[in-house]
Amino acid sequence: MKSSRWSMKRRTAIVAVTALLLGGAGGVAFAAVQAGPAGVASVPNGETALRTVPDYPKNDAGLTYGSATLANDPRDEPDLILAVASNGKIGYVKKTEEQEATGGNVESPQEAVEWQARMEALLAEGGGVYIPVYAVDGKTVIGQFLIVSGQ
Repeated sequence: MKSSRWSMKRRTAIVAVTALLLGGAGGVAFAAVQAGPAGVASVPNGETALRTVPDYPKNDAGLTYGSATLANDPRDEPDLILAVASNGKIGYVKKTEEQEATGGNVESPQEAVEWQARMEALLAEGGGVYIPVYAVDGKTVIGQFLIVSGQ
């Protein structure tokens, strides 16, 4: 349960907005890597397929940053994912915080049930989950991003 339908909808919304704002890849290079064993698609003859992985730039702390639209697989997304904060500022959400807020880090049915119960409680209160939006340094908070399930 590493990814949910709702998570993909939310990620698609972020991707659509950031793609419009940035107008494409912005000079990010790509590298071909051998697909990992978990969930690897294989070609008809049984050989492992190669996948293209973006070669994102890194900040001074060594964190990769850029648009998730460039990743063909959630494993290949940057550490800092391009997003627009609720105040209109363009920055980055941490992949780990985004996954926690969207249930992308859920690893068992029990964890999924617990995550869903937390989200339903937040929605019943009329809210959602806010995660920080950072400057490219990954430390300076410049805004927040609201994640609401089912929207």
